[in-house]
This record gives sequence, structure tokens and C-alpha cells, in this order.
Amino acid sequence: MVDPRYNKSLSKLFNGPVIRELASVGESSFFSSITEQSGIICEIDNHLTYRLFYELLYDYFLKNYRCEYVYKNAIANKILLGRHSLNTSALLTEFRSGSAKADLVLLNGTSTVYEVKTELDTLDRLKKQIESYRDLFEYIYVITHESQMGSVLDTIEPDIGLILLTHDYTLREIKNAESNLHHIRLEKLFDSLRINEYCQVLKEVFGTIPKVPNTKIYAEAKKIFKKIRVERAHKQSIKVLRRRNPSQILQSLIPDIPHCLKMTSISTNLTNKQAERFQQVLNKRLYPKNLND
Repeated sequence: MVDPRYNKSLSKLFNGPVIRELASVGESSFFSSITEQSGIICEIDNHLTYRLFYELLYDYFLKNYRCEYVYKNAIANKILLGRHSLNTSALLTEFRSGSAKADLVLLNGTSTVYEVKTELDTLDRLKKQIESYRDLFEYIYVITHESQMGSVLDTIEPDIGLILLTHDYTLREIKNAESNLHHIRLEKLFDSLRINEYCQVLKEVFGTIPKVPNTKIYAEAKKIFKKIRVERAHKQSIKVLRRRNPSQILQSLIPDIPHCLKMTSISTNLTNKQAERFQQVLNKRLYPKNLND
């Protein structure tokens, strides 16, 4: 039986730092610490693998603690992997958008941002978050729980989409998002890109990049970027941003990853070596200190 006081801490086992540590050295100090502190270690059969442990913990969260990761993982499984392809699409997490961080951004032929508001969240910042997303993304969705639906609908404008994560773990689209392309601000879009990314956009559009000292490249590149038509700037930005997801590694990793770990495997950006080790770790048994083989 899981002590609910440790729900939030246990949910961090799905976070990138833990996954990266498991993938890098084959074990995680936080994993060992929180499973011991929470007492869940006493519930673990000593023949249980990491794979089965994560599946059981995720099943517990689905029934008792639908945290943000559950919502993000639903989008990864049902939208990115269910409707699209890793060949043509990318899913970015915690994407900087002005003063806000977008929970999830799906990039394919266009850009779609998903703001997660679980039944555990408040809606205090939702309006400001959406205002920030208007500067960057063509389509804006809020994904939430049925208990939050009325409040979300009272908060969002008519062109914002709404999706519910239902009790039976399906995504139900309540309203479609409308295109926000004409609201995108080029200076904000530019600032969301890294130096190599905006230089690549300029090279593809104009055939060259500014030949100025490194100290002046940002200002000069931004001035030129703002001359691009918004439709083309948006399209080219999507093209370079998609490269942040190492699609070749993901295509070899994702098929063997359990449903519950798809989101974190996509967002952690493992190297080839780490991906291979992580697959091996998932099939290893847990060896609790207080249990004998």
C-alpha cells in the first residue's frame, strides 16, 4: 500500500534526471532513497523488474494520483505516437515562452501547445500563460480533468481548444483550437530559438547569415528575422526545433519502452549508449536492501 504523503515524491521517479541517471550508471540514488523512505520498498517482490515496478506505480497514479506526468504521458501515447510519427513530429517539454514554460509543444506541419491543468492544479496563471503562447504557437489547447472543465471554459477565449483526460484514460476533445498564426510575434519566436537555430533559419530563407562579430550576431540576426513573413518564419522555426528530438535514437528506443515511460523517454534526450543501457536496466530486478534473493 502506497502512503499518499509520498505521492508527489514518487511521481518524480518519472522525471528526466532519474531516468538519465538510470540510463547513465544503471542505478539512481533518488530512486533508492524515495522507495525506501515511502515504505514502498516493503511492498516490492524481490523478483520485480524496474519495468514492472514502473508499470505498477503508474497504474497506482492512474487510479489515485493523476499528476501532471499522467496527462503528459497520455498526450505522448495518444497524440504523438497514436496519430503522428517520430519521423515527422517532435514533442518538446518545458518550452520557454516569454515568462512562461509550455508544458508540451507538438511540432509537425505546424505548432500545437498543450497546457496541462490537472485536478490538483489551480487556474490562477492560465490566462497569462495563454497570452504568452499566442506569441509563438499556431494552436493552443488546455488539457484538464472533468472537474475543471467549467472553470477552464470560463477562463479561455473561443479560439482556444479544450481536451479532457477522462476517468478511463481517453482524450476527449471538447472544442477544437482555431489557428492563432496571425497573432504570432516574430521577435518572440526568434527569442525562443537557440543561436544555431535562428542562424539556420536565416540561412535557409536568405542563403546566408550576418557576417558580424559574435557580440553583435543576436541583434543583427533578430533584425533580419523580423523581415520574414510570419507564415514562413513559423514554418522554418518548426523545422529547426524538431531537430531537438533525436528521432533516430527514439525510433530504436520507444518500441521497447513500456507505455508508462514513453513521455519521459521522449523528453529526456538520451544518447545511443544511454538508450541501450536504459533498455537493459528496465529488465533488471530491483534488489531491496531489506529483502534477500
